[in-house]
Amino acid sequence: MANPHLEAVWAKLLYLAPSPLYERSKPYYIAGVQPAETKQTNKTFAPRKTEIINARGNEGNFSIDENGFECVDYPLESAIESTDDRQRYMRDMEDFFKGCLKAEHVYAYDCVRPLVDIVEIQPLAICDSISLHEKDLIACDETYPHVTTEIFHVLHNPDQRWYYLREQKREEVLLMRN
Repeated sequence: MANPHLEAVWAKLLYLAPSPLYERSKPYYIAGVQPAETKQTNKTFAPRKTEIINARGNEGNFSIDENGFECVDYPLESAIESTDDRQRYMRDMEDFFKGCLKAEHVYAYDCVRPLVDIVEIQPLAICDSISLHEKDLIACDETYPHVTTEIFHVLHNPDQRWYYLREQKREEVLLMRN
């Protein structure tokens, strides 16, 4: 039997496709309906078969400061079935993050935890920041009706190490630095 701590799967991940266009023009995406003469995006993506290592059994070896992510147990108090439940949950998660990150202020906009008891298909893959090089990141503008933000897309690099948490449970929260 294989050592479960060293299991890996291979999956196609979508990476930003390299393009000389990005040297002349910043990649962008504009949400909503655009006039015919305006392209919604100039970004293109390419699937690449990537090894993704099972972190189960090694959760304690990752830290948000060193690797850019870590797994923390935090039970979900009750189901999230309404807008009020979601707002309560987000406030609770903000308090949780303040404690974990030793921060005075946080804004929880997306909490990475399963909403099912156990994730059996399509687990989240996360890149170890130690293996991510600055040249692998391309700044991109995302424009929405109320705000324009800048995000980074990742170019494929075979040196990158990707992880997932096999059979992630609802109480296992992945903290990520971005």
